[in-house]
Amino acid sequence: MTVTITLTAAGTDTGPFLLYSDTDGFTSPFETGVPKASLEAGYISTLVPDGTTSIRVMSAGVCT
Repeated sequence: MTVTITLTAAGTDTGPFLLYSDTDGFTSPFETGVPKASLEAGYISTLVPDGTTSIRVMSAGVCT
């Protein structure tokens, strides 16, 4: 499934990001290492699992 994911708020020291789907209870990321700038601009993912209704975006970097 192709989806545009847009991050609307993030701290200055966040990222890169992991993207999770509700299809597996947000347990395994379907994408890793997504840069914050890409998400803020509207990141197009073709790896979103079919049936996804919610996406969780989690910073993989060290937040201070």
